[in-house]
Amino acid sequence: MGMGAFSGLGGYMTLGLGAKAKPNVSNVNDNEAIIAKDNNGFLVGREGKTVRSESIDWPAPPEEIGK
Repeated sequence: MGMGAFSGLGGYMTLGLGAKAKPNVSNVNDNEAIIAKDNNGFLVGREGKTVRSESIDWPAPPEEIGK
C-alpha cells in the first residue's frame, strides 16, 4: 500500500494535535469562581488570585461547567 492511500487523511489525523481545550469559568459563590483548564480546576477570588491551595483533577478536561 502506497502513501497515496493516506493522502486524504492528513487533515483528519492532525485535527487533535496541538489542540487545547478552552478554559471554562463558573461562579461557585459570591466570592469565588472555578477555572477549569486542561485536567485541572482552580478556585480564584475576586482579585483573580487562587484562594485555595488544592486543585481539582479530572481524568479528562471538562467540556462545560456551570450553567
